[in-house]
Amino acid sequence: MHTVGSPYTTQQAAHVRAILEAENLFNVDRWEFNGVMRRGLTTCPLCSRYLRYEELHSMLQLEEEQALENAGIQIEGATRSTIVNLFHLHPLRYGAIEHVPQKVAWGHAVCNTKLGQRRCYPMQELIDTGLKIGVVTEDGTQTFGWISTDWEMIRSPLGSVWVRLCGDTEDLEPSSDAQVLSDISADEVE
Repeated sequence: MHTVGSPYTTQQAAHVRAILEAENLFNVDRWEFNGVMRRGLTTCPLCSRYLRYEELHSMLQLEEEQALENAGIQIEGATRSTIVNLFHLHPLRYGAIEHVPQKVAWGHAVCNTKLGQRRCYPMQELIDTGLKIGVVTEDGTQTFGWISTDWEMIRSPLGSVWVRLCGDTEDLEPSSDAQVLSDISADEVE
């Protein structure tokens, strides 16, 4: 109902609102905070772009998608992955029950794939933590976003998102190279 170009109005779906209210799921403020809605319209939780009604029904095309070019080609009629589908705000993991209505939304299939098994931190939550991230230049420090407390995600004010692709290599055996690098001072690196 709240996607761009939806043929439905909220007045036509009083029954949907009643169900959401009965299950304590109708909370526009929480949807806005979580980044699944903005100004009354549905958005992708990761890229924050508005979702279009036709994307709920159009097949996903990966040929021109960065980082997914070599994904398998879908056979029309055999697979049913749409541009927009179920998006997990919290990853599905063994031993944790995170697959609940409060932690899923509509989102771009490609964004969900790129996010992988990481939590999708909403912008407002990152801002609320107060952990800014930036670069240090000769002219001073320039802040360009906020980072999650687990250092898994960075978001910029204009919507760019960075996610950590792999963890640190602390489980590797120390090598002579690692010892040499640890002995180098910051001044020597410059």
